[in-house]
Amino acid sequence: DAAPAPARAAALAAQADVALVFVATDSSEGADRRSLSLDDGADALIAAVAAANPKTVVAAVAPGAVLTPWRDAVAAVTLAFMPGQEYGHALSDVLFGVTSPSAKLPLTMPTSEDDLNLTAAMWPGVDTPGGCDGQPNAHCTSAVYSEKLLVGYRYYDQHHLKPAYAFGHGLTYSSFKLSDLQLTPNTTSTASTATSATAATTAALYTVSVTLKNTGQRVATETPQLYLRFPMAAGEPPQQLKGFTKVSLAAGGSQVVSFALTARKLSVWDATAHAWTEAKGTFTATVGTSSRDDAALSVSFEHGTA
Repeated sequence: DAAPAPARAAALAAQADVALVFVATDSSEGADRRSLSLDDGADALIAAVAAANPKTVVAAVAPGAVLTPWRDAVAAVTLAFMPGQEYGHALSDVLFGVTSPSAKLPLTMPTSEDDLNLTAAMWPGVDTPGGCDGQPNAHCTSAVYSEKLLVGYRYYDQHHLKPAYAFGHGLTYSSFKLSDLQLTPNTTSTASTATSATAATTAALYTVSVTLKNTGQRVATETPQLYLRFPMAAGEPPQQLKGFTKVSLAAGGSQVVSFALTARKLSVWDATAHAWTEAKGTFTATVGTSSRDDAALSVSFEHGTA
């Protein structure tokens, strides 16, 4: 058939109940990716198949984030990152409903590379004056990490950018609901009564609890995530992940999930003192199923101001 691959695939997809498109991109120890796009032709292939069959499922393999310009045209997307030899069995179990997917994104998927604000100073870097490795005439470059604390989802939150898929995002074949968020001060195990410096930073000052309910029709797994907003004066990113718990529930089942807020989790790094220092003021604890969960629950509290 002399027709281009996307056209042939679209013709076949139009006759199918469901179309499954396998795509990938790769990198190696000695070769970085030149862009966040999938391999050449993959986006065009997906777009053509999805136009012919709205029940198109994309199964992607990639070493990190990828661009998904076709995401609103397909029925579902799976991303296995760099799977092992059992990828085929695992994927078939998910696609055929033997098990419900439960993974969460450990990164943010951008809508465009322009969102990332990459500069040449970050990569390939700037020239290092005076050589390097003890050799004054050697040519070296240094990467400039100008993003500072605003790495990953923190950057998106700070600049009010909408990601394609948020950090912590991941769907299941069921549905879940969070309710009854509570924050309880721990008066019996505070850092002030701890017997060592280590215990002082790991003792729970507050307990954040929430009820998770499986409101769907089948057993599935969800991962409630605790994010913390620091007082404005602390100079921290808008919110930071401070805990997560993976919970499997039968249909209709519920469970109370708890997170401990320790002195360390309420602290910021003092670069001058080379130590963690507890922040003081109004904190906000948020529990959701991703960093951008519209149904997330929040509670504010005062710490260190009494």
